[in-house]
Amino acid sequence: MTLRIIRPAWADDDLVAVADMLVVSNVAEDVLLWDPVPTYAVGDRRRRDTTHRIYEAGAPSTNKVPETNLAGTPAPWIDVQATNRFAMFDAVNNTVTSNPESIDVTLSPGRFNSLYLGGLDAATVDVTVAVDGVVVDSRHLELLVDNVFSWSEWLSEPIIRDTDAVLFDLNGYGGATLRVVISQPEGVAKCGTLVVGRSRVLGEVQSSAGFRIKANTSYKENGFGGVKKTKRPGARRIQAQVFASNAMFDEVNRLMMEYDGDTLLWSFSYEYKTLNALGYKEDFDSTIKNESGFFYNLQVLGMI
Repeated sequence: MTLRIIRPAWADDDLVAVADMLVVSNVAEDVLLWDPVPTYAVGDRRRRDTTHRIYEAGAPSTNKVPETNLAGTPAPWIDVQATNRFAMFDAVNNTVTSNPESIDVTLSPGRFNSLYLGGLDAATVDVTVAVDGVVVDSRHLELLVDNVFSWSEWLSEPIIRDTDAVLFDLNGYGGATLRVVISQPEGVAKCGTLVVGRSRVLGEVQSSAGFRIKANTSYKENGFGGVKKTKRPGARRIQAQVFASNAMFDEVNRLMMEYDGDTLLWSFSYEYKTLNALGYKEDFDSTIKNESGFFYNLQVLGMI
């Protein structure tokens, strides 16, 4: 198993940068635009195309720009999440872009050679790279069923398709456009995460690679024996020991320092999709063992 990272073409939740790279999208927005004239009641939601985010009124207000009026008790506006068109581009996996039958987007992301899609609910994905209208790379991915291992399970278990897809070898020429079509015929296509950028190999994952779940669900006793559960999504936590040649020692350490606290796509395995996480480095230490190579321990926490 090989450890790779993808450095996104945009930083975390910089949806303005995404908008500059977004050439075309077939996804419609599902929340009305904010208008300075009406008086908004508590709970009203409006979107802003300057930030590509949805805001909810926390107090009655008129002519208060949402993104500049988020403070106070109560705050006039509350930042909720990215809009439907841009939800797949933020750093949160449980915000989802959805559209009937297909999500069809074209980006001009600058230098890139890799693509990651997470939180998918679809049957197929088609990827096309073009330069000046000439196709230089194309891929078709079938999101096959991956949760049944016998005929009895096939008959009794619900059909669950792959929810993640990753490509590390795209021909990302300078000035190329990337088109991604996520298809769900006769249904609603959904995507929680799209990351495009440059990938880098950082060594070979050893046999100690592990997957854990950071639970965020809370349980509160009421004093009478009852328990109230507040269910929240968990986060992926991946930890592994990685081996690399001593020639990479300084470069690996440099990259870990450069991207400390940044959100990257960490792929510990191409085969095991749960060992992919969009998240940040929690812990890292490296030690030169001998003349041939060094080991380092890495722990990554995925975004929810």
